[in-house]
Amino acid sequence: MKKLLFLIVIFAFIFQIKAAVPDWTVNPNDFSYNMTITGTINFDKHETTNPNDMVGVFINGECRGSAQPVYNEQADRYIFYLMVYSNTVGDTLKFKIYNANTGEIRSSGRIAFFEVNGIIGSVDAPFIISSPLLSNVSKIYSFNINEQVTETIINGYDIFLEMPWGYDLTNLVADYVTSELAKVRLGGPEGVPQESNVTANDFTDTLVYWVMSADETDTSWYNVVVRWVNQKPTWIYLSDTIIDETYRKGSFIGYLSSEDLDHQDIHTYTFVEGEGDTDNSRFLIDGNALYLNEDVYFQTDSSFSVRIQTDDGKGGQFERAISITVEFISNSVKVRANNIISPNGDGLFDVWTIQNPGLYKDYDFYIYDSMGEIIFQSIGYDVPWDGTYNGQELPIGAYYYIIKSPDGQILKGVISLIR
Repeated sequence: MKKLLFLIVIFAFIFQIKAAVPDWTVNPNDFSYNMTITGTINFDKHETTNPNDMVGVFINGECRGSAQPVYNEQADRYIFYLMVYSNTVGDTLKFKIYNANTGEIRSSGRIAFFEVNGIIGSVDAPFIISSPLLSNVSKIYSFNINEQVTETIINGYDIFLEMPWGYDLTNLVADYVTSELAKVRLGGPEGVPQESNVTANDFTDTLVYWVMSADETDTSWYNVVVRWVNQKPTWIYLSDTIIDETYRKGSFIGYLSSEDLDHQDIHTYTFVEGEGDTDNSRFLIDGNALYLNEDVYFQTDSSFSVRIQTDDGKGGQFERAISITVEFISNSVKVRANNIISPNGDGLFDVWTIQNPGLYKDYDFYIYDSMGEIIFQSIGYDVPWDGTYNGQELPIGAYYYIIKSPDGQILKGVISLIR
C-alpha cells in the first residue's frame, strides 16, 4: 500500500512539473527595437485550437517575447501575434512551443532573423511554428483516375492522362499523392478544396490545381489535362479513282481523306513502301491532293496502284493501297465535273468545279437556266461559276451546261444548285 501511495505521489509531482505554464517573459524597456510575427502553432502535424498553448521566441537562450493564439474569424484558425525585442539587428530567432493539454514544451527547428520594425507573417499567410518541422515542398508526385488507359505523364507542372474513347469526363475522381500534408485547391488559393480519392471534378477542359506546402511557404500550379485516348485512322479515301488518257503531268486526280473517330484530327498523307506501291513515283501528294507526276500513256497504262499512309499527328497511322483506273476516250468530249453547286461559304462545292481545267483552254463553256437563258459563258474555264448571274444569287434548282470542243464535239449535263 505504501508503495502504491509513493507511486501516486511521484506521478502527481511529475504531472505538476509538466503541466506548469512556462514563464516566458521579457521586459520591453531593456531593448531598443522590436518586430512582430503573426503565425500559428502546430504540434505533431496538427494545428492548435487551444488558446492556452503558447509560443516563445529566444535569442541566445534568452526569452525575447511570447504569445498565445486567439481565434481569428476571418481566417477561421487560431492565430498568435508575437512581439519580439532586441538591441541587435540580424539576431537569430529560435522558437519553443508549449502544449497546454500535455504540459509538453518543445523546441521548433524553425528560425528567423531580427529586423528593426520587421513584420513576418500575416493572418492570410501565417508564419507556422511547428514540431516537428513541416514540409516546405508543394508538389504532386502522382495523379491517376480509375479506368485510365495510358500511364499518367507528369512533365514539370503539366499532368496528362487519357481515358477510353467516349468516356464521361464530367464527374471523375482523381487519386493523387502530394508532398507531405500539402493543401490542394482547384483554380487557386480561394478555390474549392480538394481531397484525393474523394473530390469529383469535370475534366472536360484543362483544370488548374493549386498546391501549397504544409508550412505554407511554397505554392505550385499544375495544369491537368484529361483527354480521350487517341483513335487511330481506319481508312483512306480518294475522291476520284478514274482518270482518262488526256491527263498529263500535273493533272489533279482527287482529294485524300481519312476515316477517324477523332474528327478534329488533322491528317497528313505520304507514299509508303509495301504491297501496291508499284506506281508511287508517278504521282505527287500536295497536302491532301493527289496529282499526276507523269503523263498517261494510253498504249500501256490501264491502271495504277499507289500505297498511301495517313498520320493523325498523335501517333495514329493507317496505310492502304489504292487503285486508279485509266478510262480511254475516242472522239467524244470527256470532262470530269461535280454535278452540284452549294455556294454557302462552307468550302464544299461553293463553285462548279471541273478537274484539270488547263486541259480545256480552247473549249467553250455555257450554263443555261430552266428558261434557256445563258447565265454563264466563257472560253476555257479559268473563273468557275459561283451560282450567280450579273452579281445576283440565282434560285435553287436545275441548270444545264454545254461544253464544246474546238473540233465541234459537244458534252451536255445538269448542275443542281442548292444552298
